[in-house]
Amino acid sequence: MKRVIGLFVALCALCGPAHAWWVVKASWWVDEGVNSREYEGKGTSQDIALQKARAACLSGRSNTTVGLCQNAPLRISFAEIKDPPGGAYLKSCKDCAITDGDVIVCSACPPKRERRELDLKQCQSRAIIENCGGDLHCSACPKPPPKKGPPKGECQYSAAAGKDVCTAPK
Repeated sequence: MKRVIGLFVALCALCGPAHAWWVVKASWWVDEGVNSREYEGKGTSQDIALQKARAACLSGRSNTTVGLCQNAPLRISFAEIKDPPGGAYLKSCKDCAITDGDVIVCSACPPKRERRELDLKQCQSRAIIENCGGDLHCSACPKPPPKKGPPKGECQYSAAAGKDVCTAPK
């Protein structure tokens, strides 16, 4: 039995992480060789991450500048990122991963469309990560304050007024 467990542990060590993610930051010229801009892409391999960064560069380009993004990048850097911890936020937030600094980074968490981050160092261990209105939280979303409505009293239909008439509560 010990042999089987030892073999299993050795095989798992060779397999590496179950889901490695890569982030690439690559810069291309954005006009005729005057200014450059950095684009980011994430993927399960360096090639896929670079393809996504290139696609970001290509989006919104005119026909005269689209070729600039198809060239080799001016600068490029890759970093391996860990899988994010589980939680309900994974169903609504997009492209979430953990950086080397133990920060969850998502490209968007509806209803907010911009990048969202949460430093896991501020969370307790085994925290449940939630998307609370577009912001990432270490625990369940805070409950909104109760809505204040009109005071409730007694209401009766008034034929003279043609509607319900209410009295203030006592």
